[in-house]
Amino acid sequence: MKEANRKSVWLALAAVAVFALLAQIAAAITHPLNEEAAEGYFREKAAENYERLINEKIEELKNINDVILENPDLNSAETQKMVGYFVSILQPLYVTAIIAIGIYLIFFSGTPGGRTRAKNSLWILLAGMALISVSSYMLMILFGISEAVTLTVLSLAPVNTEDPFIHAANYILEKGVYITSHKGASEHPWGVERAGVPLMLVPYALLEGVTLVLKLRFYVVAVLSIILPVTITLYAFMPTRGIGKLLVENTVLWTLAQVAMAGVLIIVAIGVNLTDHITSFVVPAGMRFIMEFAGLLMLTFTPFVFVRTFGRFLP
Repeated sequence: MKEANRKSVWLALAAVAVFALLAQIAAAITHPLNEEAAEGYFREKAAENYERLINEKIEELKNINDVILENPDLNSAETQKMVGYFVSILQPLYVTAIIAIGIYLIFFSGTPGGRTRAKNSLWILLAGMALISVSSYMLMILFGISEAVTLTVLSLAPVNTEDPFIHAANYILEKGVYITSHKGASEHPWGVERAGVPLMLVPYALLEGVTLVLKLRFYVVAVLSIILPVTITLYAFMPTRGIGKLLVENTVLWTLAQVAMAGVLIIVAIGVNLTDHITSFVVPAGMRFIMEFAGLLMLTFTPFVFVRTFGRFLP
């Protein structure tokens, strides 16, 4: 009887040991599978989030023509209030300088050269005081001319100007999504996150960069428009003429930069579109993407190159 009990105890211990061993083996098999499945799920969701963000940017840039044509509204109450504030501060400065020059011309003889310079300064100050009062209207005329020329340039485009953005972004996005969340025939996730995420960041960064530059031109022009009375004043006074000259040039050039951006946009769109009409050989999709990518980078740097190239045009 005791021998039978011993056998039963040993069998029970053996069963427990086998069960514990099988449990460890099962955990060693199932845990990696569960972790891999979870990683595949999160990779797929990350790819979907990037895709959603990039599609939002594409929708935003479908109206790229309107974004390029946009200029600040100088008739808004906030803008008029800030411009009026600067004018109210600067007018007493002009009056004081004009009175000082008048006293010099009336009561002091001075040298002929000094009196000539004083008279020239007097006329410049009178012109400056008049110009700061109508600075917003002067800039509205410049905006109108720039918008008209830009609209004329954009109307010459025989193709859709937003196509390079859409094709370039979608091309590299598809590559990134494929690498990140690709599944085989058995629906087993084969994606690699480290290799795929950069390919999804590139189109987002590219579209975000183009959008940022387009908006940067708008905000630079907005700031320069508000401080235009200060710019005119700095240009009117000889000691600060260098700073005023720089600000005047930048006001004009950043406004007209939209014309240059429209021209580059059309060149990129036409150049990419011509690849569809080449009959001697087939242009690979990768080569077309490189052309689009280079064109979009060129558009991104256009306002900076334009301002630097045509700067220093004032005497």
